[in-house]
Amino acid sequence: MQRVGVLYNPFSEASTRISGEVAEWLNARGIATWRGLSHEVREDPHNIEGLDLLIALGGDGTVLRAARLGIPSGVPVLPVALGRLSFMAELQPEELFNGLQQLLDGAGWHDERTLIEATIRHDGHGGEDETVLALNEILLARGEINRVVAIDVEIYDAPLTTYHADGIIAATATGSTAYALAAGGPIVDPRSHALVLVPIAAHLTNIPSLILHEDAVIRLK
Repeated sequence: MQRVGVLYNPFSEASTRISGEVAEWLNARGIATWRGLSHEVREDPHNIEGLDLLIALGGDGTVLRAARLGIPSGVPVLPVALGRLSFMAELQPEELFNGLQQLLDGAGWHDERTLIEATIRHDGHGGEDETVLALNEILLARGEINRVVAIDVEIYDAPLTTYHADGIIAATATGSTAYALAAGGPIVDPRSHALVLVPIAAHLTNIPSLILHEDAVIRLK
């Protein structure tokens, strides 16, 4: 391990302090470090490229930010529980340095999580199609419209139903314990590659939620 990134929450005293301690600990072992703020709008990709590990010091929001930064370059993320919600944390703060030493000694493992990809089409409205990747979920919602919206759902190009709802969530197994759970969806083992489709406050529906195969192609319109 030659270069490690540390992403911390600048609004958390503990996260800020520990980020400095981690950088000092790693530097003492000949490992170069980069420290970044979890609340930055964007980061220079050159800061992320070449990292062997990205440590996320914070809650699940910091972990998701770290994932967005690390995914394009394939950088693994090590979440440390320093936030109000830390469902995705691998280590508690008091375990951090022992855990890092184990990684340096060749122990540890990669826990691969499924991502979900969405293509946003602007049919008839101008603009180019956009493709995004997400670790937790993709959300199609009513926005500022003060009424339910009708959302047609197709699976593998076959019509499924039309939801009259505030929106609909397509989530990974990791995201099944986030917004999808709050909307009444099922909890899925995070090691699973399944996808979850959950309507938000749906009116008179007989399909409250679905668990789908990882290769499912979902069309929402």
